[in-house]
Amino acid sequence: MAIESYYLRNYSCFQDLTDAQLDEIAQLCEAECFYPGQTLFVDGEPGTHLYLLAKGEIEVLFAIGEEDLVLVDRLDAGKVIGCDVLVPPFTYRSIARSLGEIEVLIIDAAKFRALMQEDCRLGLSVQQQIIQILLDQIVDLQLGS
Repeated sequence: MAIESYYLRNYSCFQDLTDAQLDEIAQLCEAECFYPGQTLFVDGEPGTHLYLLAKGEIEVLFAIGEEDLVLVDRLDAGKVIGCDVLVPPFTYRSIARSLGEIEVLIIDAAKFRALMQEDCRLGLSVQQQIIQILLDQIVDLQLGS
């Protein structure tokens, strides 16, 4: 299912991009639904997709040791999930699981990285926005928000 590029403006990581750049990213997107308790990705898996949460809520967990999972965050609509796919070695470093029915936009990570290299202004803008998102999440975690 094709995604309309204007819909990507709902995500802060794309706020400074042109309509043409959003059109290119939209071509890499697909919409998908997950049911309660479904796992989007697992720590250590190759990072194949960047997820944009359109509807619902997910939990982000870290594996501590062999058995223990620690909840580190809950994210709702408008959030970017799986940013690990943009940084070598391009593997997920957490676990993301749906808390209810969710809708996500899925971006092919390899094609997105190639687009970011091809269009350096797009790449720089997205990287700066994602770094800001991650820094905000770290502050929230430190403050217990």
